[in-house]
Amino acid sequence: MKINPHIQELLFALGQMATNAGFKCFVVGGLVRDALLGIESKDIDIAVESNDTAAPVGIEFAEFIFDNLTNISGLNVIPKRVDKFKRYGTARLFYEEAANELVCIDFVTCRTEIYETLGARPKVIFSSFKDDLRRRDFSVNTLGFSLNDFCLTKEIKILDYCNGVHDLKNKELNVLHDKSFADDATRLIRGIRYISRFDGFHFGLVTQKLFDEAVKNKYLQNISKERLDEEMKKVHAEKDADRILQKLNELGLLVESR
Repeated sequence: MKINPHIQELLFALGQMATNAGFKCFVVGGLVRDALLGIESKDIDIAVESNDTAAPVGIEFAEFIFDNLTNISGLNVIPKRVDKFKRYGTARLFYEEAANELVCIDFVTCRTEIYETLGARPKVIFSSFKDDLRRRDFSVNTLGFSLNDFCLTKEIKILDYCNGVHDLKNKELNVLHDKSFADDATRLIRGIRYISRFDGFHFGLVTQKLFDEAVKNKYLQNISKERLDEEMKKVHAEKDADRILQKLNELGLLVESR
């Protein structure tokens, strides 16, 4: 695994703070995926689990970190602000490093999502870490590890409940259920981004079939302009944005996503 030593120090400190304050936390998603691919990343996502399904513990932990992060000596980080999104129980903490670079950490309250209509924003129910993984887009983005265990053992034990390691080794993108693209068609754009970003990646056979059906049925038309704009900003931020835009255009997704 390839994780920047400074990021490891930060995660170790966060794990200590979480454990001492009684938060149960996991690092999940992009940082873990990229580390297993040998890519350094600052894409820190922390999922916070609670026994109280009404408590937005992701926001609570973000606020706790904001108030206490400067007390950890040697990190050279300065918390700047916390943006909170109460509907989803999520928060984004921005901090400044010694080089005056503004960096962020995303915090989520573990949740499950119910899509009452195609493409609509989901109804959120706070839930377990395993449930939180099952709501995600592709199996390679469900890999994680316990922040609490990391601070105790200084070792990273990968948690893989959705066959993510297998798919990562085989360079496959696989959705987690048959309605994935119907529920959230922005995953069509996201899938093309990942295939373009990571050399040799491709959709698995079943996922390719579901992708083709979603394109044919124009599921992207169910997505609001606001959400499409958000997704396209991520496309333009990619290193190979021109190639992604060309592929989206070939699929007829670029016109629908403007």
